[in-house]
Amino acid sequence: MNVPESARVERDNLEVVRAALCSLAADGALRARPVHITRLSTFFRRYFPDDSCTEALALLRLLREAEPLFGGYWYPVPPRGISVGEFTLLICPHPTEELARSLGKRVRLAGLARIVDAPVVPSLPYQELCEWMGAPRDLMEWLAQYLSRATESLSETLRDGPTVRVYSPWDSNGTSLSKSNVRWLPLGPNLNAPSTHPVLCRESGQDGQELFFFAEVKRGKIVRESSMPIDDVPRLQLAMDKSAGAINHYFIKREQEEVILQVRRRLPYSEYRLLRALGLRRELQPGRYDYVFKNDYFPVMVDTLHQLGFLDKDK
Repeated sequence: MNVPESARVERDNLEVVRAALCSLAADGALRARPVHITRLSTFFRRYFPDDSCTEALALLRLLREAEPLFGGYWYPVPPRGISVGEFTLLICPHPTEELARSLGKRVRLAGLARIVDAPVVPSLPYQELCEWMGAPRDLMEWLAQYLSRATESLSETLRDGPTVRVYSPWDSNGTSLSKSNVRWLPLGPNLNAPSTHPVLCRESGQDGQELFFFAEVKRGKIVRESSMPIDDVPRLQLAMDKSAGAINHYFIKREQEEVILQVRRRLPYSEYRLLRALGLRRELQPGRYDYVFKNDYFPVMVDTLHQLGFLDKDK
C-alpha cells in the first residue's frame, strides 16, 4: 500500500505521542497516572520540534486509546481488543513495537489503528465493536426514541421563519429523494413532512454559526421548538433518510488486495471512528478524501455503512 505523506505523518506523530503517554504515565505500582499536556508536548518536541502534539492526542482520543481529563491531563486507556471478523482491532495506547513484543504476535497497521491476524488474543480483555464506536445497535429504534424525547421537550417559541430551513428527505409529493436532491428546504406551507413528529431545522446566525433544533410546524410557521446537540445532526439526517427510503451511496474501487472507498456524506462521529481506524486516508482535494482498506477487513466497514442506510452505487 502506497502511504501518502499526510498519513505517514499522522502515524509517526501517533507513535511518538503513544510513547510519551505510556512512558510518562507509568509508575512503580504497575498503574497508569494522568499526564499533563505540557509534559507530553515537551517529549513530543524532542522528535518534532516545530509541531504540536494536539492533533495526535485528538486522534488518540478518536481511537479511544486515551482520554482527556480536567485541567489539561491525559490518561492512557487500558488495552483491549475488538473482534473484527477473523482479526482483532487493538485499542492500546502503547507504541506498535512494544505492543508486538508484549502480545508475541505480528501487528499490522490498518488506518490509524493496529490489528493482529487472530479473532482472539488471550491476554487482552475484549469490547464489542458497537460499544467501542459508541454507535446505537438499531438506527431506527434510536431515531424513534430521539424523536419521542424531542416531542416531549417542545416549548413555545417566538422564532420567525424566513431564515429557517427544514431537513426533508421527501419532495412536495411525499416521495423519498435520491442522493442528488437538495434536502434542506425553506420553511413554508408547501413543506411535505410527516405530521407525527417534529422536523429538524437549521438557522444561520449573524455570526455565520448554524443553529440546529427541532420544531413543530403549522401552516408553514414554527409554533414550538426544542434544542439539540449539533453532534447528533449527521446521525439524525441519515436516520431520517433511511426512515423515508431516501438513498445515500458509497463508492468503491477494487485494486488487487485493496479497496478504495468514498463516502460523500458526513458520517456520525462513531462511524467516522471506525473509518479512520481501519481506512488509510488520502486527500483528493482540499476537504475531500478517499480511504484505502485491505480486502480482508473491509467488510466490517461496509456492514457499518449498510446499517446507516448507505448502498453501493454500483449495485
